[in-house]
Amino acid sequence: DREGEAIAWHLLEVLKPKVPVYRMTFGEITKEAIHRAMDNLRDVDTALVDAQETRRVLDRLYGYEISPVLWRKVARGLSAGRVQSVVTRMVVDRERERMAFKAASYWDLTGQFGAGSGSFKAKLASVDGAKVASGRDFNDDGVLTSRNAAHLNEELATSLAAGLQDADFRVRSVDTKPYTRRPAAPFTT
Repeated sequence: DREGEAIAWHLLEVLKPKVPVYRMTFGEITKEAIHRAMDNLRDVDTALVDAQETRRVLDRLYGYEISPVLWRKVARGLSAGRVQSVVTRMVVDRERERMAFKAASYWDLTGQFGAGSGSFKAKLASVDGAKVASGRDFNDDGVLTSRNAAHLNEELATSLAAGLQDADFRVRSVDTKPYTRRPAAPFTT
């Protein structure tokens, strides 16, 4: 990343080492990633250092010009920046979307099956062959858009739950699938 490259370059400038120095980069902290990084050592990339320097200059040019305007027009102590101003706009736009949101009323059914350590929860997936509507089946105005979805309102959901209360259930099949979960990627700048 540009910031790390600039830090490495500044260390070289200050320390002036008498032995060869190489940069090692990795995107995850695992044994394999560290070994891969050690096998791919490289010199400091001055293009990345220049990119970081350019970004820093732009941040200052933009922030130094806009922040005083904010102080005069809005409130003392506020700051603006090349990134934070855009992000603030995104947050405002998202808040406007949230305020314009129209809720759709729909229900689903979840049941507890079995007893003890063998118990599990299951969710009603379909009614009379039609899948039970979920949030994805409604548009931004709260209108059901999927023709093949059963829209459960409170009355229908309550009626179905009452009808299924004393029913006998059997597990027809169990699918076992391998599942690998990886950590989120680290932040890079």
